[in-house]
Amino acid sequence: CPDRLAHAAATFEAHGLDHLGNGRSVHLIYPEPASETAWELGLPSPTLLLAHGALLVAEHPSITSSFLSSLELFDPDGAMVGLMKTDAGWYLRGLKLRKGRRLAQQEILLTEESLQVVRDVIELTTPLRNWLRERGSKLWRRLFLAIPSLGASPKAWSPDKQAFRSKSWLAQRFNEFGACDESEAGRLVARFTLRALRASAGILVYLRTGSVEKMAKALGHTEWRPTLLDRYLPRMIQEFFNERWIRLFQTGIVCEAMRDSVHL
Repeated sequence: CPDRLAHAAATFEAHGLDHLGNGRSVHLIYPEPASETAWELGLPSPTLLLAHGALLVAEHPSITSSFLSSLELFDPDGAMVGLMKTDAGWYLRGLKLRKGRRLAQQEILLTEESLQVVRDVIELTTPLRNWLRERGSKLWRRLFLAIPSLGASPKAWSPDKQAFRSKSWLAQRFNEFGACDESEAGRLVARFTLRALRASAGILVYLRTGSVEKMAKALGHTEWRPTLLDRYLPRMIQEFFNERWIRLFQTGIVCEAMRDSVHL
């Protein structure tokens, strides 16, 4: 039916999320495949949230998977606490529990792009949030909420598990948007998680600056340690860059010493 998506949109406008979790077969209400229909309706599937989460982590490496999956946008009284505006700009506020109770609260100063990503997630998940709140579920306070399929109830979002389950979806997008051939896209997908993306973003800071301290700051560590690099960069690559920087430094000394020489 060429008008199937128009019919699906009309059905969704009429019934909203009333069909979720009631056991009624989705194929009796919406055209197949259900995942494609959900995508066209703009429902927050786990894969769609993975794309938004990847943008946030790439822009702010201090954001962890657990920070995103547990981030509460509202407090129990309905006040927005996860996204705050100050004189310095907009902050995403959540918890990084492995820092300990005293240092757990984490605030991320958003850029213009990452702020728009957060606003898009809020818009995508608001229908689910309202549905959950009406039914007394505490999950309504979360920023990231997903529907695994059109007939399933909204659930909390687990980004690392979703990356594992979405390999074919990811490979298709790497191939289409990342100028990767199929084999290269397959290699990238085999290693892709938000945790790996965060580590790569931190390594880029180190390669640009040569500073482990700046890398630790970008990753949101409270303090930096010389051994931090061992967690993110293989020893062989560390040795390559250390030797390269030493040679660059030595070359600089030689060039300065021979500045007035015809042999420079």
